[in-house]
Amino acid sequence: METAASIPIPITDLTGRCFLSYRRSQLQLVQRLARSLREHGVPTWQDVDNLGSEPTIEALGTALEDSCTAAGLLLLSKDVADSPVILQEEAPRILRRARSRDGFRGHLVLSDGLDFGDVKSILNLPGVLEDPSKTWNIIKPPVGCSSDQFALHVAERVLHERLSDLHKLLRPSEPLRIRLYAHAQAKSAFEPGVALVLDWCDRYRHRHAPPTVWNDHLAPAVERIKDAVRSRCPGRRVIADGHMTIATGLLLGRAFVETTGIGLSWVQLPSRAIWSLDAPQEDSAMVAQLNSFDPHGTDLAVLVSVRGNIEPAVKATAGLPEFRAVLRIGAADGSGMVDLATPGRAVHAARLIGNQLRLARQKYPVAQRVHLFMSGPAGLAMMVGQQLNAVGPVHTYEHNQTGSGIGVYDAAAVLGDPVA
Repeated sequence: METAASIPIPITDLTGRCFLSYRRSQLQLVQRLARSLREHGVPTWQDVDNLGSEPTIEALGTALEDSCTAAGLLLLSKDVADSPVILQEEAPRILRRARSRDGFRGHLVLSDGLDFGDVKSILNLPGVLEDPSKTWNIIKPPVGCSSDQFALHVAERVLHERLSDLHKLLRPSEPLRIRLYAHAQAKSAFEPGVALVLDWCDRYRHRHAPPTVWNDHLAPAVERIKDAVRSRCPGRRVIADGHMTIATGLLLGRAFVETTGIGLSWVQLPSRAIWSLDAPQEDSAMVAQLNSFDPHGTDLAVLVSVRGNIEPAVKATAGLPEFRAVLRIGAADGSGMVDLATPGRAVHAARLIGNQLRLARQKYPVAQRVHLFMSGPAGLAMMVGQQLNAVGPVHTYEHNQTGSGIGVYDAAAVLGDPVA
C-alpha cells in the first residue's frame, strides 16, 4: 500500500489550483476564503465543489499529487487534532510537496483563535518530529477580524506569493496572463497556463451587479491585483482576456491606468487581435461634439456610441442628475455605428475619448462628476479606463435591455474618489 511518503512528487504547474484542507466546522469561513481567492485570481480545489462520487482518500490524494495543484492551504482549527484525514493524508502531502521546492506552496493558516504556540499540539503528525510552528512561516490574520477580513488577508498573501513564484519562472519577455469571468453567463472553468483567473460570476446577475458590489468588492479586488502585479512582477506586461462587460473593462483599465507603467493588453474577440494603447493609431472616423446644458448642473455626461446610438437609452434612464454639459462621441453621420476592425482604430477611438473628456472638464470646471455611458467592444472600454486618471470621479453604467427595446442604464462602479 502506498503511503503519503512513498508517492513520487510531480512537477508543479504554478498556474494551478490551491487545494483547501480544513474541518467542516470551518466550512462557512472556508467558503468566504475560497470566494476571495477566486475573485483575486487564484483557482481553488475544495471537496464540496470538486470531489465526485468516488473513494474519498484516493481522490484527495490524486488532487494533491496532481501537477495542476500549485498550492495547498491548511486551515488550522482546534478540531484538526481529531482529524485522521488531515493528519494522516492531507497535511503530510502538503508539507512534503512544499519541501520538494519545485514551486508548490504550502500555506498554513491559523483560525479558531489559535496562536503559534498551539500548532505543535494541533498538527501532531504521526511519525514526524517536525514542529511546524518553528519551521514554517504561518499566516496569522489580525486578531478580532471579521470573516471577510480574514478571507481577504489570507487571499492577498496567497496572491502575492503566487505572482512572485510565477515572475521568477517566466522569461523576462513573457507576459503575465490574466483571464476574467465577469458575467453571470460566462461560468469559469479551470484552465492551466493562466496566471490569474478572476472568477466574479456569482457577483453578477446576467451583466449587472449592484453598485455596492462594484465599489465594495470588485473595484478593491482589481486594485489589490494591480498592486500585487506591480510589486511582485516589476516590469512585466499583462495580457488579459475572457468575458467582461463594459463597466468591468473600464474598471480593469482604470486600475491599470497608464501612469502605473504596467503594460496592459486585451485579446479582443472574435478576431483574437491584441488591443493595447501601444498600437499605432489609425483613423477611427469618430468625432466629438460638446454641448452646454443646464447652467445649474454640476455633472458631465459622456455618451460613446460605437455599436448603436445610446442616447435614447440614456434619456429613458431615471434618476440621472441635470447635466452641465453633454459630450457625444461617435460616427459623424450620427448612426451610432463605428467599425473598429483593427487595434489601430480602437486606439484612435480610445485616445479621442480620453482627450475630449479632459477638454470638456477644462471647459466646464464646475462639473464635479463624470457619467460615462458606452456601447462598444470590451477592449475599447479597457483602453478608455486606462486614461481616466486626474479626471475626477467617473460614474460608469451598464446597459439593461428592458422590454421596451430601448433599454435603460444601470449604475455600476464609481472610478476614482467620489465627491463628498
